[in-house]
Amino acid sequence: MEELKQYQIALEQFKNGDFTHFNEFYEQVKKPVFYNILSLTRDEFLAEDILMDTFVKFLQNINKMDSSKSILGFLIVTSRNLTLDYFKKHNRVEKIDESQTQMFIHNDTRSLMKINFLLEKIRSLLNDEEYDIFCLHTLSDLTFNEISNIKNKKLGTVLWQYNNAIKKVRKEINYEEYQ
Repeated sequence: MEELKQYQIALEQFKNGDFTHFNEFYEQVKKPVFYNILSLTRDEFLAEDILMDTFVKFLQNINKMDSSKSILGFLIVTSRNLTLDYFKKHNRVEKIDESQTQMFIHNDTRSLMKINFLLEKIRSLLNDEEYDIFCLHTLSDLTFNEISNIKNKKLGTVLWQYNNAIKKVRKEINYEEYQ
């Protein structure tokens, strides 16, 4: 809860044009955002690029942000959306490491198209909060407690919204079509 207060104070300072503590703020929040991106891309260089894009988007939207909302939640959701946008734009999966010292992600365009279509279908079924919680848990592998902290919501509310999301998805989607 202490971190949340610090982030709110930092946001107000940024809104007032005071960026003297931005580097400290960046160092505090970059790891969870970076690992969120890395969990999706499996590519450190790409994750670094998207991390920078995430903070650019944060700075561009700073005056629109509500300081009562979770800044870390905004950054994680933004980073996830930028990552998914990247994959949609390139319509393929990149290899993990240019030096070829690590394994490659499966480069099957049809599989990626199915995943993108499935995510769009899920997006159309859920409201914004349900979709964010669904993605934070399933794509970013965050625990419900972590999501509760990020979204600045009670654990019970997060669990209830996730449960509603899962019910809607199970009712409307036949996963065998996407296998």
